[in-house]
Amino acid sequence: MRRTLCAVALLAMTLGASQAQGQWEEQFDSYSNGKLANQSLWEQWSGSTGVDADVVADPSLTPGKSVKITGQPPIGANGNDVVYDFSNLAGGQPTNGTYILTASTLVPTGATGVGWIIMLNQYPNPMNWSLQQNFDASLGQFIPNEPAGTSTPLLFDTWVPVISCIDLTNDRLDIFYGKELCVENGLWKGNGLLQLACLDLYGGEPSPSNGISEMYFDNIRLEKTGPGMGLVSSPSPVSDGGPVTIDLEAPQAKNGRGFLYIWSVNGTPFRSRLLNVSLDAGGEWSFAGNMPTGISGLQIGMKAFAIPQGGGKINESNIDLIAVQ
Repeated sequence: MRRTLCAVALLAMTLGASQAQGQWEEQFDSYSNGKLANQSLWEQWSGSTGVDADVVADPSLTPGKSVKITGQPPIGANGNDVVYDFSNLAGGQPTNGTYILTASTLVPTGATGVGWIIMLNQYPNPMNWSLQQNFDASLGQFIPNEPAGTSTPLLFDTWVPVISCIDLTNDRLDIFYGKELCVENGLWKGNGLLQLACLDLYGGEPSPSNGISEMYFDNIRLEKTGPGMGLVSSPSPVSDGGPVTIDLEAPQAKNGRGFLYIWSVNGTPFRSRLLNVSLDAGGEWSFAGNMPTGISGLQIGMKAFAIPQGGGKINESNIDLIAVQ
C-alpha cells in the first residue's frame, strides 16, 4: 500500500530551488521548427539519409518545442531515425557508473503503428543494442522488447516518462513506463560492452514494420546518479491549482527509508529540504494534493533518495520536472 501525504506544503518549499545539473539534457526549445539533425548535434542513423525528424511547437511538455517521430512519412520516404551519440558528452561515451535516462513521451489518440526508443552500447561501428522498447499504438501497449519485460497499457494524450536506470558496474537495467516497472534487473551488456553509446528515436518503417503514425519526445535527460529508481508526477503538465500525484518506485529499497528532495523551481536555488518517509514492501511511496494557485509557468524539479533496509548504498532517482500550466 502506498504512503500518501498532502503535496501542498511540500510544493511550497520549492519556491526558490536550484536546477539539477545532469550529464546531458535536451528540451528542443532552442531549435527552429524543422529538421532536427540539420541544426543540432543529433544525427540521422549511421549511413542513412532522409530519416531526419521534425522539431515542432505543439505539443510540448515544457513551453517551447518537442520532436515529432513518424514511421509513416509520405510515399517513397523512410521513417524517422535520429541518434544522439554520447561521444558528444564532455567525457565521451560513459563506461562506468550508474545513469538514468529519462525521456518524456506522448502518443496521441488515433495514432497507429509502432514507434521505438532504443539505446546502444556500441555505435556507430560496430553496433550493439542494449535497449529496444516499443510503443504499439495499434495494440495500445508499451512493450519491453529488449530486454524482455512486462507490457503495460499505453497512455494516450498525456506526457509519460520512460525511465531507464542503467548500472554499468553491475550490468543491470531497470525500465519504468510512467510509474509502472516494466523491466527489473535486466542486463545491459548483452554481447557488447558495459558502455553507453547512443540514444536512438525511431519511428519504424511504413512497410513491413508498421511504423508509428506519430509520437513526440521532450525533456530528455541523462544523469549520472545511483542505482535504479523512478520518480514520476501525474498529470504532467498540471494545471494551476489542479491536483498532482507524485510516485516514487524504488525496487532496490523495499521496506526501506526514503527521502524526497525537492530541488528547483525554474532554476532558482534554494536551501535543501529533506522529508523522511518509509518505503513499503514494493519499494513504493507517493503523495498527492492540489497545486497552489498563481504559479502557472513554473517548472518544479524534484529528486528522490532512498536508503535500503539495514543501511547500504543510497539509491537516487531521476529528476522529475513538473510544468505548471
